[in-house]
Amino acid sequence: MSYADHAVGELRDALEQLGLAGRTIVVVTADHGESLGEHGVYFDHFGLHEPSLRVPFIVWAPGRLAPARRTDPARGLDVAPTVLGLAALPVPSAMQGRDLFAAAPEADAPVLAEAARGLQHMALAGRWKLIRTEQSFHYVDAFAREAGAVELYDLEADPTEAHDLGASRPDVVAALVTRLDGWLAAERRTPAEPSGAPAVPADVQQALRALGYVE
Repeated sequence: MSYADHAVGELRDALEQLGLAGRTIVVVTADHGESLGEHGVYFDHFGLHEPSLRVPFIVWAPGRLAPARRTDPARGLDVAPTVLGLAALPVPSAMQGRDLFAAAPEADAPVLAEAARGLQHMALAGRWKLIRTEQSFHYVDAFAREAGAVELYDLEADPTEAHDLGASRPDVVAALVTRLDGWLAAERRTPAEPSGAPAVPADVQQALRALGYVE
């Protein structure tokens, strides 16, 4: 982390020395987090707990953004619309994300997410986070779930997601499940993929399998 921080600092210094900072946008983010023992997961990003979902999202745009820290949730989908907005370029209608600097988020809009292969889905609204398991899995003994299992966490009081409150707050579970099911129904209304898609070359499949992206 210290090395990466130093490298980003060198990049910023070079942009300023070259006189390019005023027309450059630097974004530091990641595609996923990493668990270091939380919930029995070591050096991996399996599941939808906070260590796997929380990533840096740092935007540097001198003259366009004042230094500030935001606490509202952001998503990977928001990166492209945000950068396009800062560059004063139109955002294609096909993009589902939002420009984080153009308008405040909807007050009650939940953040929704899907785990790899659709094993789990998540709905986050304010302090409440719901995780529903769609397919049974056994990652390790400490992290195994049966299909249909629903977990509810109060992230303000329990940021490490140690206490499942699903049984004691059925009202919150029902509200978030309704929002989650509505989102899934809307997402699945997309047209079927066109037939005759090109086959993935064997060497590419092998490389993806080695990285864990193909079974």
